[in-house]
Amino acid sequence: MRFVLAGVLVAGLAATSSQARVIEDFEGLPSTGDLNGSAVLDGLMSVSSPTNVLRVYDTSGTGGADGDLEYADSGQALILQRPRRNAATDRPNDDANGGTVRFDVTAGVLDVISLTLFDFERNERASFTSDKGEIGTIVGTALERSGANQNASSTFVVDFASLANPENALGISWLRINTDASTAFDNLVATPIPGAALLLASGIAALGVARRRRLAS
Repeated sequence: MRFVLAGVLVAGLAATSSQARVIEDFEGLPSTGDLNGSAVLDGLMSVSSPTNVLRVYDTSGTGGADGDLEYADSGQALILQRPRRNAATDRPNDDANGGTVRFDVTAGVLDVISLTLFDFERNERASFTSDKGEIGTIVGTALERSGANQNASSTFVVDFASLANPENALGISWLRINTDASTAFDNLVATPIPGAALLLASGIAALGVARRRRLAS
């Protein structure tokens, strides 16, 4: 009975404190200047890149230099900034060669559900890896369109449950994304798993194993 009650407690804790939601939409971050080093986003994660400077791009067209990233009513997105020609005057513009971005969870772990990619076009590739292993790779199918607000067809919502190894998107402490062309990132949707729930669940699992061993001996 103790184990049944404990299991109900774990389920109740997960249901009340861990609901799927947009963990990060990059709103409220400055769209000028760099996110240097490992920038803390919202208290649940930090973001960094070993290949590029990270910047926030205002897709309304204010202050950016890339018409392909101008979308109506899409707000701000994260980009891998192209190599600088003039660090003092360069406006935000994503790197045509892509790069790597990494999200590190700073509190508990996450079940990652989806991520929105902007300007993700035909034959472009994005691969996803976590501390659990490779999650999968996607290939773009949208035809390129030039000009401001013409790229809505190249918006791609990554459904992690549909990738090759969806189990590797569950209970993760970091997520790494590699792209081979210009892409912007927005609306990371995930379910936060609090540290307290993890400790309680692991402790109950250990008690269950110990009980089965006693019964078997």
